[in-house]
Amino acid sequence: MLSRAKFFSKIDANMEFWQIPLTKDCAHYTTFITPFGRYFYNRLPFGISSAPEHFQNRMVKVTEGLEGVICHMDDVLIWGSMQAEHDARVHAVLQKAQEAGITLNTAKCEFSKTTVKFLSYVISPEGVRHAPCERWIRHRTSASSGASWAW
Repeated sequence: MLSRAKFFSKIDANMEFWQIPLTKDCAHYTTFITPFGRYFYNRLPFGISSAPEHFQNRMVKVTEGLEGVICHMDDVLIWGSMQAEHDARVHAVLQKAQEAGITLNTAKCEFSKTTVKFLSYVISPEGVRHAPCERWIRHRTSASSGASWAW
């Protein structure tokens, strides 16, 4: 799939669940009570157990039939072996996203890169490798090196 890819783009849907409107029949299932009255969501809120699956299915339908495209939830990776091929694929994805009413988080989008981080991988023409995950590494400090936990 990615063996000949040289150009990569990554797009990110903006607040993915909030982009899915709920029908009136479904909205009442999201009712919550406050001191000011009863309210329900008009759009799919975070926390609904089936929300990730519903959004993933929606994104699969949006990118269905497009070559050089992988989607995982709100992240979409687009690639091509030639700049023109890559650009045509990006245009097709953006067109389908617009038709589906999906807005993008431009701060997280990257276009026409030779290296891109997607999910927990770094993807480049040289191949796919795990991205370093410095955020989860806890380095010992002098204060914590001798500390122990006790009640």
